[in-house]
Amino acid sequence: YNDLNEKYSYYYKFILNNITNNLDCKTIKLYKPNCWYIINEKIDNILINFKKEYIFILTPVEFVLNIISNNKLLNLLIKYNINYIFISQEVLNTKNNIIGYEELIFKYQNINILDFYKYSIYNIITNNYSKKVLKDNNIIYKYFQIDGYNEKYSYNNLSKDYNNMKYDILIFGSESKTYNYRNNLINYLKQIYGEKIKVCNNVYDAELFNIINNCKLTIHIPSYSNLKHIPYPKIFKSFLNDCFLIFEDCQELYLNNEENIFETYYFNSKNDNNIINKIDLYLNNINLLINKKNNIKDYIMINYNINNFIKLLIS
Repeated sequence: YNDLNEKYSYYYKFILNNITNNLDCKTIKLYKPNCWYIINEKIDNILINFKKEYIFILTPVEFVLNIISNNKLLNLLIKYNINYIFISQEVLNTKNNIIGYEELIFKYQNINILDFYKYSIYNIITNNYSKKVLKDNNIIYKYFQIDGYNEKYSYNNLSKDYNNMKYDILIFGSESKTYNYRNNLINYLKQIYGEKIKVCNNVYDAELFNIINNCKLTIHIPSYSNLKHIPYPKIFKSFLNDCFLIFEDCQELYLNNEENIFETYYFNSKNDNNIINKIDLYLNNINLLINKKNNIKDYIMINYNINNFIKLLIS
């Protein structure tokens, strides 16, 4: 089941494709109804006819929280003895009954979100900050980036001519007036690199890959200052499509022991030249950029191989 709301639809479509393309099953059924509609009418009919040998895979964001707010979905899963796998990127904080991502998007006071994890036959989490909560409650989980390298996916690996790139730098992601930190840093970099920097907002798939192939490197700028998480989706999208990426130093990098794997910058103020020095280091040393890019790409293909993970999960 996947709730394809506007904010997360692209990310979870990618997850669904990764899962379904790697399943060796006779039947795969994707449920994508509106979450409020399924609360009131459809979920009962779906689960009562759900065969016991099947596995119900939940990829939640808002749908789980909306349904969980009255415990209907969880009660039905227990009632019909449904085997379900729970895949979540959200940060779990049981002290405040909060589940969200960095900005603590959702908050519910009158429920125990942990129950959803407790009754699952398998929990997959894609952030480090839920680990302690789950461990403290003796809940079994597997940490894995579900949107990693997929052997069955066609990546853009065209040969790059670094002497004839249209742009030096690419910045891509979502655009919002509320992202003051990102917007200010983009404007700062534009003042320095001018027309050699390309900024893309809400661009995906072939259009994005075509732009990536015409850039020497990409930079991830977080939407807010001091965000803690590693931007894995953007890392995978860049390196697996043969483009080097630099992102801002963050706490999760050290929790995952990957501080010596990826290349990062820090930015405290316009008087701090760390980000400029890091960009110029690679723009002026293309061989260094290529070697570093290839090493990180190999690391991703080995350590974040979705095909191997899904085979292990299903077995």
